[in-house]
Amino acid sequence: MNPWDTSAFEVPEIPTMITREEQRYLHWLGAQYWQDTGHIVEIGPWLGGSTACLAAGMRQRPRRPDRKLHVFDNFIWRDFMAERATLPISSGDCFQPYFERNLAAFRDLTAIHRQALPDDEMPLDMLARSVSTSDSERVSTLVWDAGETVEILFIDGAKSWTGFVYLLDVFRGSLLEGRSLLVCQDYKFWGSYWVPLLMEYLIDHFEIEHVLASNTVSFRLTRDITAADLSRLPDFEELEMDVGVELLETASRRLSMLNDRLGALILRSCAVRYCLNKGRPDAAIERFRALEASWPSRLESYSIDRLRCWLDSETGDKHPPSLRWRAASLLPATTRVASRFIPRMR
Repeated sequence: MNPWDTSAFEVPEIPTMITREEQRYLHWLGAQYWQDTGHIVEIGPWLGGSTACLAAGMRQRPRRPDRKLHVFDNFIWRDFMAERATLPISSGDCFQPYFERNLAAFRDLTAIHRQALPDDEMPLDMLARSVSTSDSERVSTLVWDAGETVEILFIDGAKSWTGFVYLLDVFRGSLLEGRSLLVCQDYKFWGSYWVPLLMEYLIDHFEIEHVLASNTVSFRLTRDITAADLSRLPDFEELEMDVGVELLETASRRLSMLNDRLGALILRSCAVRYCLNKGRPDAAIERFRALEASWPSRLESYSIDRLRCWLDSETGDKHPPSLRWRAASLLPATTRVASRFIPRMR
């Protein structure tokens, strides 16, 4: 059992797109892991369901008065957000006042920044358009004072290859070798292939510290990242498709060795969206069918079914379940991992 699983922390009733386990984990990080050697930074807090957990944990520890939980978001409302929260605003409106209201009890701990990461242009990808984090006309690009150290960097708002690389460049000089933690909330999400891919490119600088049941994997910095290290990262357009697929397979094997079988399969599923974004729908469909054929019937089916829906919408074709998949779906629900523990697409 993980230490955060035994926490008596009462999760706040604030809309969120992360799981209860992830919320308990964030509270544990603030209360137990954090040693006040640097700030805590959150990228993409949405309405504050994760921020309140981190802040509540921080409040349990002595800290320097100037040490803060810094949060960065564009605070622009998108249509898909209405699936999780009902606010009297429209798409494109600023929802920062609602975030501030939810975090009123932690005003002394938080520093709120309305800034955004740059994004890739993926005009044919509906998911990319729906979660785009930047708005150049209204929100400035994220900046950070390199002289301020960061002990925990919680990342749930780097929704593209370009955004993730930019984030690493901005914060690399503030991370503490041997101590700082990169908490990658999208690491095990089929739609965010750039997170495991880029972490594989930089794996010599990190070691896996924590693996949660859904989505989040945390990495401790073991060797400083230099400008030269980042300069060797390829642009997404330069990355050969087969190289990216193999890196995802390597990341998958890494989780398999840690006995995270479902996480390993989800990392393999990342290759479907990756191939399509590389302009190879044929390869994306081939990867999907191979994944469907090898998916154990006793594991939850939510992830692959959402991937199927996305593939249908992006290609304009239907990819009905195979006979094996339809047969497996008739098995009793008790033979599967409950899909309610898997967060919905956002």
